[in-house]
Amino acid sequence: MSKMKQAAVSLLLVLSLLAALMAPAGAAFWQKPDPLQFNDDGSFTILQISDTQDTQYPTPNVLTLIEKAMDESKPDLVIFTGDQLKNYDSDFDGGNLKNKVQQAIDAIVRPVERRGIPFAVVYGNHDDAIGVSKEDQLKMYQRHSLCLMRDDEPELSGCGNYNLPILSSDGQRTAFNLYFIDSLGGGGSYYDYVKQDQIAYKQCAEGSEWRRARALHGVPAYSPAGAAHSCQRGAHSHG
Repeated sequence: MSKMKQAAVSLLLVLSLLAALMAPAGAAFWQKPDPLQFNDDGSFTILQISDTQDTQYPTPNVLTLIEKAMDESKPDLVIFTGDQLKNYDSDFDGGNLKNKVQQAIDAIVRPVERRGIPFAVVYGNHDDAIGVSKEDQLKMYQRHSLCLMRDDEPELSGCGNYNLPILSSDGQRTAFNLYFIDSLGGGGSYYDYVKQDQIAYKQCAEGSEWRRARALHGVPAYSPAGAAHSCQRGAHSHG
């Protein structure tokens, strides 16, 4: 092998090593999620995980529950529906808060990612109160390649308002839609609520396709009965 080829190979090896060292813990960049799609038998299984409320030192029982729930349900998609973080725990005291929050997020999504299952996320009020912005938390989740969470409409209230379509078994059409809405946090004697611009986003996004959609958010929407009547929709939350 010529000296030039040897140098080129050495450079590629160094770059590969640097890329591996710079990858965040738990990230699996070689895994790229396929579009969500109903299975050939018409099924599509979603596992909803809510209120893990944990820190950078994850509770073994929480991790065991996530593993066993996936064993039982064999989901096509996992959705974390709020309060992933335990903002009131002393584990988060002191410095390096962002690093601690990243570790806490890594801990709960890593079991899902190891199985090659895509996951989506919405925030709860405890995530809102952690002291790390939801925009920064979004980036932390997105460091995991199987994360489907986005912020499609930054001009809307909150962070993390987005839509995930699920294709039909043959992949030729959108058979169902999942809408993820930031419920805007709050706590104590006051909880915020989904705002009108977010409701309008959901209503306008698919029009008549609302009959084949679900909205997911962390805290129950303000006046859910009125919202259900006007939108003719169902909504899932952790509350």
